Amino acid sequence: MGRAFISYDAERHGNYKHLISAWVANDNSISFSDVSTDTNINSTNNTYIRSVIKSRIRLANCFIVLVGDYTSMNRWVEWECMKAMEMLKPIYVIRIGYYNMPSVLNGYWNLYIVNGFNKENIAYVLNRH
Repeated sequence: MGRAFISYDAERHGNYKHLISAWVANDNSISFSDVSTDTNINSTNNTYIRSVIKSRIRLANCFIVLVGDYTSMNRWVEWECMKAMEMLKPIYVIRIGYYNMPSVLNGYWNLYIVNGFNKENIAYVLNRH
């Protein structure tokens, strides 16, 4: 079973992340372990928060970023993408509509863009790792 870190704008796209969790829980054809940080890290110390997120990204076989209307402006998503690139993780951009991905990803050599948020596309990405 592969491990994935899913990066997303928690305020605007948390419902998509929860939908992925529901699909995985109810469909044996999708197999992966989610190593994302789904709950708030109980700290206001950015250095500590980043260290926890970085350790979770390190555990992942792949990095998925859910791209919606404001994702490209989210500083945490951008930082997570940079860490995944530093660790040479394969990055899958799952577009929720046709919005711009974080510009930091432009030119990354191990980037895959998947247009459309649906169960089949999510299963395809998760089952590859």
